[in-house]
Amino acid sequence: MTTDKTNTPAFTQCMENPGNDFVDADGTTAKVIATAGAKDARIYHVTVTSTDTAANKIYLFINNGTKSRGIGWCDLAALAGTDGATDSVSVLAATSFTHRRLDNAGNPFFQLKATYTLEMSLGTAVGATFEVNAIVEQEDY
Repeated sequence: MTTDKTNTPAFTQCMENPGNDFVDADGTTAKVIATAGAKDARIYHVTVTSTDTAANKIYLFINNGTKSRGIGWCDLAALAGTDGATDSVSVLAATSFTHRRLDNAGNPFFQLKATYTLEMSLGTAVGATFEVNAIVEQEDY
């Protein structure tokens, strides 16, 4: 949250579902999947699906406008969330992703400072003709 001092409780004001798509030409370059609003954001979910027939790794970063810093990773199964048999990946719920807190109901989340971006990259480029999709559940304050 911002450093403004107040006695008024902070409540999220709007829900957003940003995201991005990754194709072969993107290689392993990090791409923005969410941007915090003017008064910070809370990230509840990062869900990733893949049409690629090869497994991969997902890496998340927070960028402060100057530098990207890694905050965690998880595995991405081949065909995750697209073949009717393999689940999509909930990055924040993955045991290998430790940059999170739990809300009162035990659900993972983390805060994203105003104007900071959440970025994602892959361990290897997506195969030709395939795609990896990321969607974020975000609430801005």
